[in-house]
Order: sequence, then structure tokens, then C-alpha cells
Amino acid sequence: MRAGTFSIENLKYFHEFLNFIESDSTRKPFIFIISSGGVRLTQSRTMFNSVWGILPRLFTLKKQRPFFTLAHKICLGAGALFFGQGHFRIASHREALINLTGPGVINSFFGEEKNFSTYASAGHQFERHLLVQEVSPNLALGIQRLIQ
Repeated sequence: MRAGTFSIENLKYFHEFLNFIESDSTRKPFIFIISSGGVRLTQSRTMFNSVWGILPRLFTLKKQRPFFTLAHKICLGAGALFFGQGHFRIASHREALINLTGPGVINSFFGEEKNFSTYASAGHQFERHLLVQEVSPNLALGIQRLIQ
């Protein structure tokens, strides 16, 4: 599975987009579809400044309007933090991975983790935790569910 990562540049765009959303007083729902491997660590520790700036803005946003999130394919690191802020959280399919870190980090600290995909799967999160509130059979039906 492949997904993008958050760079300093696209987090700046995200901040600008949040400025636009915050200026809209209509309280229209905010739908956030995410497929992300987390932050681009190759851009150094300064990456986290932009990430930590997004989280409080999402807290404020969800007080102002309905906030729905959909995780597709992989949703790791900062992506999982952003996904978790939604009032209603859907995964596009049971095998979508949602976790604070990826298998490489788990393997580095805890050795070979053969069950990463099982424990990080949306199906597991849905059945055993409150992170995922609904699992869709596919992306198109997940999006349709959000816009209904």
C-alpha cells in the first residue's frame, strides 16, 4: 500500500486551507479524506512544528462544524492523529492501516512484528476500539456515506 507524506510545504498549504475554512461562518461539514504515511522525516525535526500547529486548529474546527474523516489505504503518524479528530470516522476498507507509527519503527524497537497489519487494521480498530466507527467495503461507498 502506498500513500503520501506530510512535508513542511504541504502542511503550510493545510494551514492556509484551515484559514479559509475558519473564515467561513456557514458551519458546513468538513470532510477530510486521508491516505498518509505520516510526516516526511527526511525534512528534519522542524516537521513537527507544523504538525503540532495543525492539531489545535482541528480541535477548534470540530467545535465550529461537523468534522468527518475517512482513512484510505494507510493512515500513519500525524495522519492518524488528524483522522482521530473527526466526529465520525470511517475507514475505506477493513485492511486500511491506522496507527501512530509504521512497521519499520515497530521492528526497530520491538523486533520483527508479524502482526502489525492485524493490529493496525481498520477492521481490528473497529471491532476492539472506538477509533474507527464504520468500515466501508470500498473508497467510493465510504465517500458516499460521508456526503449523505
